[in-house]
Amino acid sequence: MRGAILTGGYGTRLLPLTENVAKAMLPVAGKPILQCLLENFPLDTTPIISTNKRFEPELKKFVRDKKIKIKAVVEDSRMEEQKLGSVGAIQYLVEKEKIDEPLLLIAGDNLLELDLSKFVKAYRGNLMIAVYDIGDIEKVRNRYGSVILGPDNAIVDFEEKPAQPKTTLVSTGVYIFPPDTLKMLPEFLASENKKKDAMGYFCKYLLKTKNIKADAYIFSEHWFDIGSRGAYIEANQHYAKADSYYGKDVKIENSKVSSSVLLGNTTVTDSELEGCAVDEDCLISGVKLRNCVIGKGTKIKSAP
Repeated sequence: MRGAILTGGYGTRLLPLTENVAKAMLPVAGKPILQCLLENFPLDTTPIISTNKRFEPELKKFVRDKKIKIKAVVEDSRMEEQKLGSVGAIQYLVEKEKIDEPLLLIAGDNLLELDLSKFVKAYRGNLMIAVYDIGDIEKVRNRYGSVILGPDNAIVDFEEKPAQPKTTLVSTGVYIFPPDTLKMLPEFLASENKKKDAMGYFCKYLLKTKNIKADAYIFSEHWFDIGSRGAYIEANQHYAKADSYYGKDVKIENSKVSSSVLLGNTTVTDSELEGCAVDEDCLISGVKLRNCVIGKGTKIKSAP
């Protein structure tokens, strides 16, 4: 079995934090998401990291600094409009690495406490998806891939971000694809338009068009899909065990900060921040900010 972590997305909902940093490299309580995923990587084979030209230098520096052995597969894209999409990225790495064995795939914006070695051991030759009960239909609506089960946790249908979800069971972006399904990637990509180049649509295609059997691996450990400001803050709160997370050399002077993430070397004076994600090297003075994402090196102060 081979294993790959997909980090080629551009994290548009987290801009400007992700302007020059891959979403998978964002720190959560001081540790990059990718590092957490690699520490939980369950296979003896070298991890494949799927990235793009824009974030390739950052990945190389990370690997060099951490002394980690990986295999990088780099898409020739530098912006959102050029990217292959998640299914296109899989086909690209399958072709590049000539993969003809089961493939463990992990979305690079995931933080999950699921023991991936147990997930791999449960594989029995069918398509397998790690599934989490999010417990609230409203949270599923238009946001997550919805998994519909039959007997013995067999997956009978998959709905990609449904407007009217039938269940609170969602895909967590962790899959094992059998070798025969990988051979179906070109046919799927040729039959679907660009808007449907997402993992959920491919899973549905395998289930409904190709009659592929699929199993759900349901887990209850903590899981964070870090695709938005709120989710990023929530993950930091959980792992930092605090209402707000402060990076190195953050200074808070005569200010109130709640439910926020402030990365390194940032100073906040005479201000109120709630629900904000603030990048490094920022100066914030004399303002009230709520539910904001603030880019690196930004200076915000009240008008004189």
